[in-house]
Amino acid sequence: MPGRFPLYADADIHGPLVEALVREGWDVVRAVDRFPEGTEDDVHFDEAVRLGRVLVANDSDMKALAERRLGEGQPFPGLVWWPRKQYASMGLVAVPLPLARAARSSAGAGCGTRGSAGAAGPLGP
Repeated sequence: MPGRFPLYADADIHGPLVEALVREGWDVVRAVDRFPEGTEDDVHFDEAVRLGRVLVANDSDMKALAERRLGEGQPFPGLVWWPRKQYASMGLVAVPLPLARAARSSAGAGCGTRGSAGAAGPLGP
């Protein structure tokens, strides 16, 4: 779909949320399909960068990696992040709808500009 950017779902993102994103037309690669369970976060972050995908995560380690890379001036496609404690109370539309708004507002912008501008988060219901 126009304006939508490709996503890389961290291993902590549950299947129903990934399925909801796919149903809404998002192109999603799942970390669990790329690497074995227990793979370090920096490997997933690097894979998202290599594939040119915005990382979707809810753990503080991914947020810290993004902040470190931003501080070092290392560009990356972007990060959609929210606190893990909010994850259990979020409905399945809590992520796809804000992502759709972000895609509309950034239509025409290259993915590389989002990562260099800052990490996104947190998303609310």
